[in-house]
Amino acid sequence: MTRASIARGRVMYVSRAIGLPAVLFLAGACSPYVYQKEIALFSKGVDDTVTTFEQQKLKERARRIEKRDESLKKEKRPITLSEACDDLRGKYDAGFAKDARNVLTEGDYRSCRVDPAGEQIDPLLPNLTAIGEGLKRYAAALGAITNANDVTQLQSAFTEFNNSAAGLVEAVNGELSAQNKQKLNAIAGLVYQTGIIYLNQSRFNALKKAVNDTHPVVKTAANLLAEASFDMYGPDLSAQDNKLLDLQKNARNTKPGDDYLRAWLALKAQRDAYIELFKASPVGVFQQLTDAHEALRQSVNDPANEAQIQQVLANAKAFQASAGAALELFRKNDGGGK
Repeated sequence: MTRASIARGRVMYVSRAIGLPAVLFLAGACSPYVYQKEIALFSKGVDDTVTTFEQQKLKERARRIEKRDESLKKEKRPITLSEACDDLRGKYDAGFAKDARNVLTEGDYRSCRVDPAGEQIDPLLPNLTAIGEGLKRYAAALGAITNANDVTQLQSAFTEFNNSAAGLVEAVNGELSAQNKQKLNAIAGLVYQTGIIYLNQSRFNALKKAVNDTHPVVKTAANLLAEASFDMYGPDLSAQDNKLLDLQKNARNTKPGDDYLRAWLALKAQRDAYIELFKASPVGVFQQLTDAHEALRQSVNDPANEAQIQQVLANAKAFQASAGAALELFRKNDGGGK
C-alpha cells in the first residue's frame, strides 16, 4: 500500500469520525418540540381546578347540613336508626370468623344512618372525585413523557401513562353509567419500540398518540365535572344576585346628593363582584381545560407550525391563570378557607 493510499484512508476515517457527531448534533438540533413548558402549565391548571372542585364540595356539604338542620327543627317524627346499623356488627363478626376482615364497605357505613336526616346532605360524588384525580394523574403522565431524559425513563413514563389513561376512562365510565349514558371505549396504550435512536423523536411520537387518543376522555371528564360544579356553584350566584337586587331597590328610592352617590357606588361594587363570580366560575375553567387540551392536540398533529406551538403556550397560560383565579376567588368568598 502506497503512502498516498494510506493518507487517503486516514482522511476518510477522520472524516467519518468527525461526521458522526455532527450528524447527531444536527439531528438533536432539529428534533421535535416536546411541549415541556406548556404541559407543566396545563398540569398546574388541572391541579388548581380539581382543588377548587373538591373545596366546593365541602362548602356544598356545609350548606346542605344547614338546610337539613333548619328542616329538622320543624320535624315531628321520631328519630330512629336504620336497620343497616344492626347489620354492621353481624357482618363484622362474620368477617372475623371467616378471617376475611375487609367485609365492611363504605356503602355499608353509609347505609347506617339516623332518620329522618338521611344521606342527602353528603355530596360525596365518588365518581367525580375519581375523575378529578384521574385528570391530575393524566396530566402528570404527560409531564413524565416530555421530561424523560433517557430510554429507561421513557419506558417508565409509557407505563404510567397507560395506567393513568385506563384509570381516567374507568372513572369517567363510572359516572356515565350512573347517569345511564353510553360509556367510552378503552384507550390503546403506548408501546415502546426497540431500535428508536433519538429520544426526542420517540417522546414526541408517544406524546402525539397519548394526546390524540385521550382527548375525547378528557373532554367528557371536564363536561361531567362542569355539570356537577354548575349545581354546586348556583347558590353562590343566586346569593350574589339577591344582594344586587336589594341594592338596586334601595338605589331607586334615593334622592340626589351624598346618599345617591353612596347607593350608586354600593350597587356598582356589588355588580363588579357579581361579574367576577361569573368570570371565575369553575364551570368556565372546565371549558378552558378542554380548550387547552384541544390546542395541544392540534399542535402535536402539525409540529412544524410555529404559530400553533405559540397558541398552545398561550392557551396553557390562560387556563392555568384562570384555574388559579377561580381557586383564589373561591377561597376568598369562603372566608379565606384552607
